[in-house]
Amino acid sequence: MNMLNTFLMLGHAAHGGEGGFWSGMSHPVTGQDHLLAMVAVGLLAVHGSGGESGRVDWRLPLAFLAGMFAGGVLGLFPVLEEPFELGIVLSVTFFGVLLLVASPRLHLLLPGLIAGFALFHGHAHVLEGPDGGALWSYAAGFLAGTAALLGAGVLAGLILLEIPRARVWGIRLAGAGAVVMSLVFLFE
Repeated sequence: MNMLNTFLMLGHAAHGGEGGFWSGMSHPVTGQDHLLAMVAVGLLAVHGSGGESGRVDWRLPLAFLAGMFAGGVLGLFPVLEEPFELGIVLSVTFFGVLLLVASPRLHLLLPGLIAGFALFHGHAHVLEGPDGGALWSYAAGFLAGTAALLGAGVLAGLILLEIPRARVWGIRLAGAGAVVMSLVFLFE
């Protein structure tokens, strides 16, 4: 698990111990694990039901933000130790698989599942953040950075809907990429 922790911390090392909004905002963008998960959730918000309507299910990005906030609060109290890193990797795998299958049957369960996996991301963000008073501005920053990545995923999903051949294969390719990267995270 030490190699996994080292890999997942790539891109985050510069933020540990620092504070401030901009440090928090850049944190989810510079971590490959967080970036993949959040963009995948944005794509799921457009394509998760398997439909091609172009409607965005805003419950999914909002569920991720709510779950991440709750996980951040849990991070203030050392509830989880090592397993939160594995939860982050599993979230990338899970979201990738969901993009591959895009089943309407799963769509009703997605907000709860997404919020559950987001707990791990929020917990990690707080543990990797600063101590003391700077934590609150850092937390506001990582919530803003997360919202931006979720929005980027939604935008990418809407763009893919406009490209006839990419409607299905672009999303499946994104899902396959997330699954492959999560395996790289796990076995590196």
